[in-house]
Amino acid sequence: MDEYLNNKNIVIVGPSNTLENKHIGFEIDKFDIVIRINSYHNLSKKDYGNKVNIIYHSFYNYIPTITKDTKFIKSTYPIYSKNKRGNFIPKNNNRLLFNKSKNKINKHIQHLRYDFDKYNNCFNLGNLKKTRPSSGITTIYDILSYINIIKNITIYGINFGLTNINSQYKVDKNPPHNLNEDLFRFIKILKNLNQNQFKKIIIKDPKLKQYIYNHLNFS
Repeated sequence: MDEYLNNKNIVIVGPSNTLENKHIGFEIDKFDIVIRINSYHNLSKKDYGNKVNIIYHSFYNYIPTITKDTKFIKSTYPIYSKNKRGNFIPKNNNRLLFNKSKNKINKHIQHLRYDFDKYNNCFNLGNLKKTRPSSGITTIYDILSYINIIKNITIYGINFGLTNINSQYKVDKNPPHNLNEDLFRFIKILKNLNQNQFKKIIIKDPKLKQYIYNHLNFS
């Protein structure tokens, strides 16, 4: 994926309700690469946009919805069926279903595994070791690993529970996630960046932006 992301303006779009009725989907779709998560397809295209080049997906209860623009699908968890240090890693049944699909549109898509060591690094940034990272934070963590080769990363619709999720977005009924932990993880990730790397990150959610600046002691 390195070559695909190189020198690109990238946007990650989440399901926070802060984008509802804003009608900025056209603005999001102008980015070189648009990254979306799990059941993004249920969200309003007027508000959240339509273009999708990369999907990060948990494969937990369903398989991804793709478009003609989709180039990569990456699992937000490693494809293992096991427990390690309290974090549940889902079975790969849905991944196999997707790969065996007869839908011709699937043939041009590269499916990438999430690196197991990278996942554990993200997992271990938290304090509560029985709460696995959400797809949102594992997506951000993975994309930020490419920060030195991209132009910038803009984040829309992700604020780790500072506001509600859009009611149309499909979520697991009992996810073993703790969004406060993910917010804590996000701050630790940002603290590990140097100044030039941090300048490449553009946070569009006003509450998340304020939270970050408060906790990183910026003016």
